[in-house]
Amino acid sequence: MSYKDANGELALHYLTTTELQATNAEAIKTAFDFAIGDHSLNKQDMVGLATDGASVMRGSQTGVSTCLKEEIEHLIANHCMAHRLQLVA
Repeated sequence: MSYKDANGELALHYLTTTELQATNAEAIKTAFDFAIGDHSLNKQDMVGLATDGASVMRGSQTGVSTCLKEEIEHLIANHCMAHRLQLVA
């Protein structure tokens, strides 16, 4: 997650790493939910999500971002600009 620290500087903090049981949207979302719950965070406080362009992440029917947007209506899901640039190059 990225945020502004007490000095107003942009900070980046990795919440956790985990080994996935599968590489489908359901397994990724389950791992995400576990990480959020394990750190006592509220998903409704989440504002944005940036992912690569893989269909498992961005798919309009069953992608992780679509599943999260069903739970978090105000969530803004973006295709990461670095990944977009890589596709263009």
